[in-house]
Amino acid sequence: AERSLQKGLEIARAIDNITNQKDAYQKLSELYEQQNNWVLCLHNYKKYIQLQDSIFNSGNTKKMVQLEMNYEFDKKDAITKSEQEKKQAVVLAERKKQHIIIAIVCGILLLAIIFTIYVYRSYKTKQKINIEITEQKHILEEKQKEIIDSIYYAKRIQTALITSEKYIDRNLNKLNNNL
Repeated sequence: AERSLQKGLEIARAIDNITNQKDAYQKLSELYEQQNNWVLCLHNYKKYIQLQDSIFNSGNTKKMVQLEMNYEFDKKDAITKSEQEKKQAVVLAERKKQHIIIAIVCGILLLAIIFTIYVYRSYKTKQKINIEITEQKHILEEKQKEIIDSIYYAKRIQTALITSEKYIDRNLNKLNNNL
């Protein structure tokens, strides 16, 4: 049994299989314990414990490396998410700013349109009033012309019907001269 265990231990060392080496040292320790060879039993048991700790530490190291990698990954992921959230916040703020600017521009355009309509209506109203005033002016001018023409006509009639002052003065002078 000892030779077989020794041979198995050599093969395990050759292929660098720690688990098989550990098992071989454990079995050798148990064998030497049954033979009451306490020195070799203790020596093999120490090797067994050493390899078991090595395996345990290797497993723990792998777990630690894996946990550390997971932590680093989570940390990077959290940073990436944080940066993404910041970018989204900036984009949302920019969109909100653009919406406000668009609303202000639309409001200004609406006011400009309302002002333009008001100015246009005022212009049209003034134009209508000016046309009416012009028409009334023409009517007044025509009536004034008619009145003036009537006055001239009446004056001509009066002048034609009434004897002129010169004629009266001449005839009065003749009469005075004759008398």
